[in-house]
Amino acid sequence: MVLRATRRFELRFISNTFVQRELKKLKRQKAQGMDELPPGLLKDCRQHIFQPLGYILNLSIRCNKVPSLWKVAKVVPIHKKGPHNNSENYRPISILPVLSKILERAVHQQLMEFLEEQQLLTKYQFGYRTNRSTNLAATLFVDNIRKEVDSGNMVGAVFIDLSKAFNTLGHSTLLAKLPAYGFDGNELLWFTDYLFGRQQYVQLGKSTSSTQPVYSGVPQGSILGPLLFNLYFNDFADRVLMANVLLYADDTVLYFAGKDVGTIEHTLTRELQEVARYLDEKELLINLKKGKTEVMLFGTAKRLSLKDRELNVKYRGIEINTTKEYYLSWLYTGQHPQVKRMLCCNRLQLLSTLRHNVTADAATKIFRSMILSTVTYSGLFKLQFTRTQLGRIKSIECRAKNIIGPQQDGKVLAPIVKTLHKQSCTIVRKCLDGQMCSNFNNYS
Repeated sequence: MVLRATRRFELRFISNTFVQRELKKLKRQKAQGMDELPPGLLKDCRQHIFQPLGYILNLSIRCNKVPSLWKVAKVVPIHKKGPHNNSENYRPISILPVLSKILERAVHQQLMEFLEEQQLLTKYQFGYRTNRSTNLAATLFVDNIRKEVDSGNMVGAVFIDLSKAFNTLGHSTLLAKLPAYGFDGNELLWFTDYLFGRQQYVQLGKSTSSTQPVYSGVPQGSILGPLLFNLYFNDFADRVLMANVLLYADDTVLYFAGKDVGTIEHTLTRELQEVARYLDEKELLINLKKGKTEVMLFGTAKRLSLKDRELNVKYRGIEINTTKEYYLSWLYTGQHPQVKRMLCCNRLQLLSTLRHNVTADAATKIFRSMILSTVTYSGLFKLQFTRTQLGRIKSIECRAKNIIGPQQDGKVLAPIVKTLHKQSCTIVRKCLDGQMCSNFNNYS
């Protein structure tokens, strides 16, 4: 179903109260952009600058212009892993001027409010939206798989990874889509100026490159960029006829259930033909490397044991790699469960090192925010554990209790499994009360 706005989107002027609040929320440790204005300085001077800054922000809306300095990104390469002399082992981080973020946050707030009110964003998109967390996306996906398997079906899923999706989309193509979502007149002019005329330079240590123009993509490091990508990719699900779709920004899953493997293969291959045409129109590419775009077949152990061949699904005539395990970036935060366990152990060691410098209450808060959140993240769909898994969870609990020690109020750390069960019950209750996103309406 093609989604269209029933009224125009209009940018409202920004109040001084909003500007003052955003200045107060600035984090001192945030990096400086090209303007070299420290966030801490802006935060401390907020009582003196919020009115002139509010005037500048509203002048941007009135004149449909974004200050050119605010459209220059400083790109800092952060090493991920592997040899330091290989550029592919670095992640580019784009840093925009702090004041540009305040303007973007004001526009983002108004635009998101309009899109949600008009119900213009597809229900299959969970990325960068309120009440649509990665936990809910993972829960919905895994639960749908379970339902089909319990009904005697097998489920074939294609996990699609797009190459540099945020960097490659065309500005003109994006702007051509905006009128359908209520953009017209001055608002369309403002977003046109926001996208065009952008520049970036690279800073490594004390060395900086020359400034170069940016001709495509949503602005990296921006607040509006992810939302604009959602609008750009919003009609993807309309091109898929038979399979189910689940999106988290550019991370995409197509899945189809059936009793016959041949039918699953044929359906997914046919859907990918239409996906290929759609991506050509949107100037996007699929990354077919192993570990990126892959196919997986779900079913009972008995059904899978009877299958005598790999799942054969093709994209543009190229067979997609089949896998028996796939860890979605939005489902496991890009980490294999074993890696997550090691991360928790390392953080427990750090907590042990600094424990004598903090109170038991502070140590408990550190445990809950840095360790417990990692263990329970995307764990709503897995409430049954093997003996080995339970043993590992118990070892984390016991070690944490030994490190933190007794608390002044006599409270003890809640068991991790109990925390997961509580989260699950909260989700069920919200479903029954109709407080969840539309994907869970009448959910059973």
